[in-house]
Amino acid sequence: MNKTLSSKSLPCKANPFLKLWLRFWSVILLPAAVLGLIKQKIDTQLRLLTVRVRQNDIFIATYPRSGTTYLQMILYQLTTDGNMDFDHISQKSPWLERMLMRRRNPMNSMSSPRLIKTHLRYEAAPKGPSRYIYVVRDGRDVAASMHHFRKTGKAFDYSYKVFMAGKLPNGSWFEHVKGWWENKDGLNLLFLTYSQMEADPEGTIRRIAEFIDVPLDEERLARTMERSSLAYMREREHQFDYLHMPAYEKGLSGGRLIRRGNAGGRREGFARKMDTREMDMIYISTFNDHFGNEDVPFRPDMADSNVTDRVQPSA
Repeated sequence: MNKTLSSKSLPCKANPFLKLWLRFWSVILLPAAVLGLIKQKIDTQLRLLTVRVRQNDIFIATYPRSGTTYLQMILYQLTTDGNMDFDHISQKSPWLERMLMRRRNPMNSMSSPRLIKTHLRYEAAPKGPSRYIYVVRDGRDVAASMHHFRKTGKAFDYSYKVFMAGKLPNGSWFEHVKGWWENKDGLNLLFLTYSQMEADPEGTIRRIAEFIDVPLDEERLARTMERSSLAYMREREHQFDYLHMPAYEKGLSGGRLIRRGNAGGRREGFARKMDTREMDMIYISTFNDHFGNEDVPFRPDMADSNVTDRVQPSA
């Protein structure tokens, strides 16, 4: 009588030749994939050398999920007539890294002032007489926002550990922020915190307008405040999210780009195992390892370390 093979007996144990075949192709294909990534990074670095920085360029520099789109919209409203007749914000404020991956980089033919988005670390970003605006958001909120956006299906504490270890495409949040902060005096740079932008949007817009030398009358101020608001941008999310940006269609999970927008987003419910106090203490300890006792405007509030409501378990 023929025995029915179980699903457990079907893989390589049942067929040693299949096992050898898989090993052979893993040896061939894995290095090819790694070499492909290395080549892509080298090509990007080489193409960075071709970027001609202009004096009236405005660089929007952030770690991902830190209010980048919010700042793009503020700057677009301040530097133009605010017309919303575009398919995607990247047409008005291109992402530098993505543009460099194209064989024909359209950036050098763009009219001024160019609003250039980048997630590059300070060391890799183009330098010049341009203006730079860096936005820093509380790393715990960034981790929570990434957890929502990436939709890994795993508990939040897994995403949190990955974030804290810096095992993400843009590397360590701590190193990214530190690089821009430590070199802020070497550039014409305005350093903003997301919490300040949220708490005082009018004051933030006035401060940005002054930094980029744009006259700000009441009409332009009112329009900028309205169109950079969370409600307005959510109504037109197709003009801002990654899924409507053709270069990002492949490989995305479909996470919502404009999800909540406020500081403290990490307080929303997550499936998790790690104690929230432990999460905060790890974050604060790692923060202090990088910034010491320096008086930085984005230092986590030690009084806020008792945050049992920060990440509530899902029902």
